[in-house]
Amino acid sequence: MMEKNFEKSMKITDFNIEINKENVMALAGCRRGDPVCSEIEEELPELAREMVKAAAPRAYIRFGMMRREEHDDTVIPAVYVLVTAGCGMEQISDGYFKAGEYLSGLLADAIADDYLFQVDGQVMEAVKAECALRHLGVAGRLEAPADIPPEFQQTIMEESGAAEDEMISMTRGFMFCPVKTMAYVLVLTDDEKTFNAQHDCKKCGAKDCRMRKDKTIMIKTVNSESGEETWIECAEGQNLLEAMTGAGVYISAPCGGKGTCGKCRVRITEGRLDASPFERMQFSRLEIKDGLRLACRAYPKSECTVVYGGGEDSFRAVAEFAGTDLSKSPDHGTGDAVLVIAADIGTTTIAISLVEKESRRVVHTVAMINRQRAYGADVIARMQASNEGRRNELQSSIRRDLKQGIDRVLSETAADRRLVEKMAIGCNMTMTHLLLGYPCSTLGVYPFTPVNTGTVEMSLEEILGTRMPGLEKVMAVVLPGISAFVGGDIVAGLLACGFAENQETGLLIDLGTNGEMAIGNSDRILVSSAAAGPAFEGGNISCGVGSVDGAVCSAEIRRGTGTGNASIGERLQDEPGGGEQYELNYETIGRKPPVGICGTGVIEIASELISSKIADETGLMDEKYLDDGYKIADGANGTPIVFTQKDLRELQLAKSAIRAGVETLILKYGISYGDIGTVYLAGGFGFRMNIEKALRIGLLPVQLKGKIKAVGNSSLGGAIRYLTDEHAERDVEKILHAAEEVSLSNQKEFQELYLEHMFF
Repeated sequence: MMEKNFEKSMKITDFNIEINKENVMALAGCRRGDPVCSEIEEELPELAREMVKAAAPRAYIRFGMMRREEHDDTVIPAVYVLVTAGCGMEQISDGYFKAGEYLSGLLADAIADDYLFQVDGQVMEAVKAECALRHLGVAGRLEAPADIPPEFQQTIMEESGAAEDEMISMTRGFMFCPVKTMAYVLVLTDDEKTFNAQHDCKKCGAKDCRMRKDKTIMIKTVNSESGEETWIECAEGQNLLEAMTGAGVYISAPCGGKGTCGKCRVRITEGRLDASPFERMQFSRLEIKDGLRLACRAYPKSECTVVYGGGEDSFRAVAEFAGTDLSKSPDHGTGDAVLVIAADIGTTTIAISLVEKESRRVVHTVAMINRQRAYGADVIARMQASNEGRRNELQSSIRRDLKQGIDRVLSETAADRRLVEKMAIGCNMTMTHLLLGYPCSTLGVYPFTPVNTGTVEMSLEEILGTRMPGLEKVMAVVLPGISAFVGGDIVAGLLACGFAENQETGLLIDLGTNGEMAIGNSDRILVSSAAAGPAFEGGNISCGVGSVDGAVCSAEIRRGTGTGNASIGERLQDEPGGGEQYELNYETIGRKPPVGICGTGVIEIASELISSKIADETGLMDEKYLDDGYKIADGANGTPIVFTQKDLRELQLAKSAIRAGVETLILKYGISYGDIGTVYLAGGFGFRMNIEKALRIGLLPVQLKGKIKAVGNSSLGGAIRYLTDEHAERDVEKILHAAEEVSLSNQKEFQELYLEHMFF
């Protein structure tokens, strides 16, 4: 039997660590043949010596008791362990990042990881020896977040004695400082022959970790549209969504794999993959029998074939700015003109333009889906994925898309790659971090600190992590941002809309998930962002989809007999009060059969429901539609496409955030509606939106009617101007100097206006 008085505390500071070159190379994601591999190998020995010298390793260990469950007084014997490499290593890697030496920063980070893992290994030997003296074993290792909640790490700090160490702390988001710190609990057993104290890769969320050691299952994936077949590896205990995205096989998952959107549907055509209870709630018995599964809830145990849809390949990204078409087809090639490449990396889509530098002629533009959507539709989901160990996957995904887009825009014009001089990229701050491989750990928690907001210039090869033949000498610039919430895409938009030279006060609004906005002129600019959520892009809408072929994008309700002039579809329903009938006319993108409702469709349907008294000014729908929603059309296999009460509430939250944000900025700037010259609506949603219906639901103040100009992709327009206007760099500096951020969450006016504008 285990003795009751076995409590003991230990602190270990003496470690003998020798950096393992192969482990570091693997942790850095470096493979033989990579263009930077030899450079890393050359730098590693000296940097490793510097890092080891700066390390201050220590481990806090305490044998004690732990409650079995939160609301259970039963206790079990356990060992609380906290291991840290100290602050010195972190300071070196951070220094490299801040100096723009990103390769050295990544290498230093990999060295620190290897060092910490080795320290932990030596700690395990000490624990094992102590257990042997007590005739005890270790039944298992509990780590956050797989086995224990993240907040329990605070308890480990206190129980192990590490809380007394002034150099170790924890943020509100339960992140350790120093970052290279780990905490866990070892559950003890009387079986002294058992010692399961090692990290369990099967339970770990770091799916892109180069050090994973678990069984893999081969999965055959088939794209239902192109027929493309790809064999991928799926680790035991890993779901299909994680395996597919990790292997570069794209599948949409707007909720980031949380199982809430139900849109990562796949079909199992060969092999066996049992349906989970959650999937049995989502699908009918016939659908389950037919092989339908949710990729985020499907855990293969044996080889199988998975068919997935490429529905979002038809995503319509906006590639126009201020009425100038940036998506024109190749026009007589490029001759001998010097070329530049501009890119906008949005959360949802990517647009890339090839431009003649001297004439500023846009030769060709390509647009595509940002395949990081497989990790979630919004930046919050992607930051979370990065923080859970998938940073390398996310960076690889955006690098792959960017490279593919550059290849397309050049090959489709037969342009001479040797004529390409430079590239400029505009993107929000989260996309900037994911592209450059920065950690997002401080970006999404107070005080919301980016790793770097400044201009980043490096070779295109460094940006992409791979060599592109003919483009070896091309330099790339990632445009600067202002804060964690106002990134380079908004700075580019301000540049494109002339805020650096305009004396007239303008208002720029990017109607997207993050709801960035700015007001001002060349002398003073206030910037902010309102967390509108993904409703404007079809997210969190029951039948919501992106701007894909077949998405309901427009709707109109008329009283009548069903003989109206619907462009695509029409449907008759009884009026809520009985008696008359009304006619619903709708249009879809590409005039294709309806598949769901996109953002502009959400606005128009809501506007029509309010105007037709089917929903009142509070957003409450007629009781006839409270349970099943308002039917818009019949989708595939007769599945109804509906607009529900919850969907209307999602829109209310989004439109109220934007409206309150706009009015708060106007108040803070100290002007009235009449003082605003032009309202620039940026982004694909704003470009296609019906302005009249947006005003009708209160998304924007009616006082601004007549001043609103949909400018489309202002980020791409700004990137083009940065490359072709000799004064653009100066103008960007003027914008940064004039800009001041307003944090809406701290503004009493915003809170009051938010509640006021919740009504329609």
